[in-house]
Amino acid sequence: MSGQHTPGPWYVASDAAEDCPAHANSGLARIETSRLGDWPIARLCEWNNVPLLIAAPELLAALKLLADYDHCPDGVSEEEYKSALAHACAAIDKAEGRT
Repeated sequence: MSGQHTPGPWYVASDAAEDCPAHANSGLARIETSRLGDWPIARLCEWNNVPLLIAAPELLAALKLLADYDHCPDGVSEEEYKSALAHACAAIDKAEGRT
């Protein structure tokens, strides 16, 4: 995978899947951006996945901010901090197609 993800915000466009007749009125969601010319982020998405998908751009941005911290926050052990940082960096790599 190359390139960058489609920037947020993302939102639910409809639940009728009208652009996919085989799934019309299926109750599945379509997630899009508000920019003209963008393809849908997800055409057929189960509703229980919608909040996570819509939050994905903001979650990635938050992880990147946390990964830039150069010190362990007060009240967190060095071991916990290093573990959390490793998980954050792994998630960032996965989201950006490096793993």
